[in-house]
Amino acid sequence: MSSEIRNIKTLNPNKEDLTVDKLRTFNGLENLNDTEAQETVFAIQTLANILYDFTRELNNKKQQLKMAA
Repeated sequence: MSSEIRNIKTLNPNKEDLTVDKLRTFNGLENLNDTEAQETVFAIQTLANILYDFTRELNNKKQQLKMAA
């Protein structure tokens, strides 16, 4: 496993919500204005929710296929 992947796993070990202030701690995002930062946080949270729901649905379908086999 690459060190880059290991770093991602430890990026948010306490599973804290992303905030505008936390977003601004990342390189290149320090100078976002309030509106840009709020929209970015919303977009990231929305994408995360979509991916979570998608993987849950995918896992459910895999379980259904196993049960049918």
